[in-house]
Amino acid sequence: MKKRLLTLLVAAALVLTAVPALAEANAKALLKSTSKLAGKGRVLNASYAAGEDTIDAVEADWGAADKSDYVASAKGTYYTYDKEKVVFGVNKGMQIFEVRSYDARLSKIKLQDVTAYFGEPDHLTRSKTELFISYRITDDLNVKFVFPRVGKNPAVSHYCVFYPAGTVNMMADDPGRKW
Repeated sequence: MKKRLLTLLVAAALVLTAVPALAEANAKALLKSTSKLAGKGRVLNASYAAGEDTIDAVEADWGAADKSDYVASAKGTYYTYDKEKVVFGVNKGMQIFEVRSYDARLSKIKLQDVTAYFGEPDHLTRSKTELFISYRITDDLNVKFVFPRVGKNPAVSHYCVFYPAGTVNMMADDPGRKW
């Protein structure tokens, strides 16, 4: 009986020491997936690409959005799909210029994981409640990770792939957003 108990305690100790390594592997695997998808203009849970697809294609497949809001400072309308945990930023031509993922698995990724994987951010901004770090993924696409401004190593709230050229409005002489 004592030998069996000792074996169980050793096994439990091994499992407990493996948990941080497993979480790190999951964060790295998720970051690898986000990076690969971002290079194609996509995010987790969505096969629609920033810079390529239109909201019409999304609506034909997923139906009408749960809500949509025009955000002047962001240069477009944002269509929210709650079930899919995805939001699309769309310009006046109905082209998707931003795809956001709110996948629950993102909470496994911490700020230090992102900077260890991608390096120093190409762009960093802060609001009162959030920290935004962005990286240029291709000549045409950026990926942005959003964190709550709590603690030293917060978890990802959401992330997006952004196509800056989709925010340009030549008719209004508006250069659009860069990040």
